[in-house]
Amino acid sequence: MRHDDHKKHYQKHKNIREDNKVMTQSKQVPFNATPQVKGGNRLTGSEEAIALRNKYQTELDNANAALINQVHHTENENRRKVLDYYHQSQALKEDIKTRQAERSALIDELKSQIDKERGQEFKMWQQSPQGLKINTTQGFRSDTTQAGIGNVGNISPSPVLKFLEQYPKLASTPFIREMLDRVERLEGEIRRKAESYHQSVAGFNRELPFYEKNVLKCQENLTRYHKILDEGTTKIDNCRYVNHGKGICFRILSQKEKDGILLQTLPHVTEKWESMIALFKKDLDQYQSHSFTELSYS
Repeated sequence: MRHDDHKKHYQKHKNIREDNKVMTQSKQVPFNATPQVKGGNRLTGSEEAIALRNKYQTELDNANAALINQVHHTENENRRKVLDYYHQSQALKEDIKTRQAERSALIDELKSQIDKERGQEFKMWQQSPQGLKINTTQGFRSDTTQAGIGNVGNISPSPVLKFLEQYPKLASTPFIREMLDRVERLEGEIRRKAESYHQSVAGFNRELPFYEKNVLKCQENLTRYHKILDEGTTKIDNCRYVNHGKGICFRILSQKEKDGILLQTLPHVTEKWESMIALFKKDLDQYQSHSFTELSYS
């Protein structure tokens, strides 16, 4: 992916992240805040039905609070960090590759100038013990062939630069001096960006396991919610008063009165949290496929 593409991708990720921030940003949902229904008659069985409702509605509301709070925590504390670190590292890597290519192009220009002024001396120097140490089997274009393939931020040795170190008078000529200054500036930029890159990779590797752990907690809370809902619905439905909606006294209740007996789930909007968990899992499918060694370039 080109550097510009990475920048666009990173901006797109930031926009999505901000949308999700609006979706998940809120205060902690409190526990044990379920209004309790009072009353009931032992003879008709409504007392038992109300007791079951109060018990399971409280457990269900608490399970919903645990789910929402965990999703909020996972989005705000884990997902954003993992995505930020990943996209920062990839953008920095592409930026480094660009500067490495610029450095190689400058060295090519220096090589052309040396060929004009000291071409024969340069060829002889390459065959000397000093020249042979600079991996002359790859030639003076080793900077280009190595860019971005080995260590990110690696500045490969250049026979051209080493040759000029041996000939300070040649290196001090205006054109070559200007080119060398530009190479030096680029190398400084590469080192600084490489440091930032490795910090981003370290952050990604550090945060990903926490993200994985908390996504599992989200799924466990969702599973517990549905388990409580199924158990509570079954017990209330089977009690004598409700009797699967056929209880004589239950049937004549208004809808509002029935709502005081049956479990209420509409305020929980679990579909919203299920979609967030699905998004988390999609992230993990993508980022777990990037091995740490691929990202780290130790």
